[in-house]
Amino acid sequence: MAPRPSSGELWGLHLMPPRILVDCCLPNGILVSLECLREAPLTSIKQQLFSEARKYPLHHLLQSCYIFVGVTQEAEREEFYDETRRLCDLRLFHPILKVIEPLGNREEKILNREIGFAIGMPICEFELVKDPEVQDFRRNILSVCREAVEEREGGGAHTQALYVYPPNVESSADLPQHIYSKLDKGASALELHHQLDSNTQRFTQSQHDISVTHRWNEWLSYDIYLTDVPRSARLCLSICSVKGRKGAKEEHCPLAWGNINLFDYKDTLVSGKVALGLWPVPHGLEDLLNPIGVSGSNPNKVCEPPLLLLTKTILLTEISFVCAKAMINDPQFKSLPKLLLSVKWNSRDEVSQIYCLLKDWPLMQPESALELLDCNFPDPMVRDFALRCLIQGLTDDKLSQYLLQLVQVLKYEMYLDNPLARFLIKKALTNQRIGHFFFWHLKSEMHNKTVSRRFGLLLEAFCRACGMYLKHLNRQVEAMDKLVNLTDTLKQEKKDETQKTQMKFLVEHMSRPDYMEALQGFVSPLNPVHHSIFLCLRLEECRIMSSAKRPLWLNWENPDIMNDLRQDMLTLQIIKIMENIWQNQGLDLRMLPYGCLSIGDCVGLIEVVKNSHTIMQIQCKGGLKGALQFNSNTLHHWIREKNKGEAYDRAIDLFTRSCAGYCVATFILGIGDRHNSNIMVKENGQLFHIDFGHFLDHKKKKFGYKRERVPFVLTQDFLIVISKGVQECTKTKEFERFQEMCYKAYLAIRQHASLFINLFSLLLGCGMPELQSFDDIAYLRKTLALEKNQQDALEYFTKQMNDAHHGGWTTKMDWIFHTIRHMPNEH
Repeated sequence: MAPRPSSGELWGLHLMPPRILVDCCLPNGILVSLECLREAPLTSIKQQLFSEARKYPLHHLLQSCYIFVGVTQEAEREEFYDETRRLCDLRLFHPILKVIEPLGNREEKILNREIGFAIGMPICEFELVKDPEVQDFRRNILSVCREAVEEREGGGAHTQALYVYPPNVESSADLPQHIYSKLDKGASALELHHQLDSNTQRFTQSQHDISVTHRWNEWLSYDIYLTDVPRSARLCLSICSVKGRKGAKEEHCPLAWGNINLFDYKDTLVSGKVALGLWPVPHGLEDLLNPIGVSGSNPNKVCEPPLLLLTKTILLTEISFVCAKAMINDPQFKSLPKLLLSVKWNSRDEVSQIYCLLKDWPLMQPESALELLDCNFPDPMVRDFALRCLIQGLTDDKLSQYLLQLVQVLKYEMYLDNPLARFLIKKALTNQRIGHFFFWHLKSEMHNKTVSRRFGLLLEAFCRACGMYLKHLNRQVEAMDKLVNLTDTLKQEKKDETQKTQMKFLVEHMSRPDYMEALQGFVSPLNPVHHSIFLCLRLEECRIMSSAKRPLWLNWENPDIMNDLRQDMLTLQIIKIMENIWQNQGLDLRMLPYGCLSIGDCVGLIEVVKNSHTIMQIQCKGGLKGALQFNSNTLHHWIREKNKGEAYDRAIDLFTRSCAGYCVATFILGIGDRHNSNIMVKENGQLFHIDFGHFLDHKKKKFGYKRERVPFVLTQDFLIVISKGVQECTKTKEFERFQEMCYKAYLAIRQHASLFINLFSLLLGCGMPELQSFDDIAYLRKTLALEKNQQDALEYFTKQMNDAHHGGWTTKMDWIFHTIRHMPNEH
């Protein structure tokens, strides 16, 4: 498999050889070949070249201000102003450099290069785009950025400090219930520690069904008057292959698709000839059309041939009005989405009425307003109302919590310049924590050609206005590029080598000056606000993990490993929101949503939780009987050994609470692949789950049968810990307490069912394999028993819990096979 252009130090090579021949072209046309070290900076190459040039005519005309220029792997000509850069970091197509006299604005070119490096594509690509919408957006969004910068800098040191160190305070002065219940109602003292830092209708609203076969070069006629065409209407097209004999049932298979907004960004009805570059069909798309896909032409003309369309406008003298009007007698906040879905958006009369109603409708809670930003509500007036609700009620802390979804729903916006994009970029430039994750959420999808232009333009604007923080981001990007390059080499070129040989390769390359410089002294992408800096990289403690993706275990002061993490990010976000809901209702279930960040295509960072071990590791410490699941007391013995005296009761309580929380969370979310290497326990007794590669009941199968046959994991091992070692676990008061926690936790989440359904719905367009359609989200409605009343729902969950611990033996059987297969490789 050929490496991606962005993953190698030279085209076709992940790593340059230690010494390489570089061809240097002088201004007088003479070609000089130099043997250079791969990590040589441009300054030393320049000195070596100028010394060698003395052998040739006109050498005295060379000036120290001259710079190198080369062709990068994106086939772009790049001028290298920063001469501290190493040869291996230039990402040249071939080792050829030309010496030129620099022209133009030096500072502007350096900034453009830094921005291009941060976002992963050269800025000149945007300048070459002929689309007027792109150029207008680039100009207009800069005014929003200027306003944000003025707000950030206007208050002097105070507002600048708030930007770099945004306060993390509760939105209410009242103590959370889970803390208040633990307080001694007598006198209490508060101790404050501080440290000063001197470095200060799903598109069906507007969908007109004409799913019939047409011939080429003929007009498509729609039974709709021009005045009734919805403002958010789009024309959805696809080219399909038809299989089947004549007279038999035909099978249609989509080959390519494309969407066109009927109104452009200037509110003008599109007419005339339009060349539409089609998009390849995404994996998992079963429908013939892709209405939630991006609108506009595919800029990569190599992928699919353009489809030429000719649109004509017929002005109608008669206007047909639909007499049926939407029922608006119950203006409750939660009824608005249902009301909007009942509107006939191809009726001008009804649309006018709903617009008037929206002007007077009370603002909704931000959690409810999120639903109005999904693909069911493309109308700009509806989305504008939703945004007003967010501006009114969304604190920066809540915005951080829902930022993943808000970035994804940018894909459903009709135009580049929209209120949501303006809102997010302004927030990103006035709160450094929001800005940091805004940057990485956008950058992680730059490989997706359907959104790379939209997201790239937002990244360009953000980088131009984020000031000195761009330097920090580029350090992180450089470090991640180095690690991606290394893991690609291990997976593709060293996959057949022994573990010892791979480790030797890893240590040798990470010891090189360019790697040591790039991988130390940069701000952690997982925790930017507290300036958690990766200082000294401990090479002796680094290792290659045994899983198929070959992630690296890297040990800094704050260790992280790498993997494909979009689904993990979503699951951990949902678990954190669940924990907040439980805490607000007085339930402290001690969840552990560890840090997780996707930074690119199948690349990301995971925070490693210290002093924790997998269930498999603990069971293997109990000998062969423990490893093969014959001894269910091993986990309890291990916790008791780690927690002596009073610490033992605290450890059991912590295990019980966290086990209850994860039982409810993994059941509701349908988390699969729950083997004993994906469940961990800290030495203090806290249980937590990892690796959320399967959810919404997309569980692994063996020979066509699901391996996991229980609703969630609740084995005898866990029950023995909960009951403090008693073998007849289910008859103890500790087990009854555990059940009560589960029941309360389940009912608490059920009360907020619409929030979780909305959060998943907003991510339908992000391309996760197990989150493709509303059918996947329907699983949440099933586990939350939304068709039942509360009593029936509780009985349903009680049955699931009984099935879980009575069917625990099936989980143990699955764990036996997993242990036999992975025991030699487990770290």
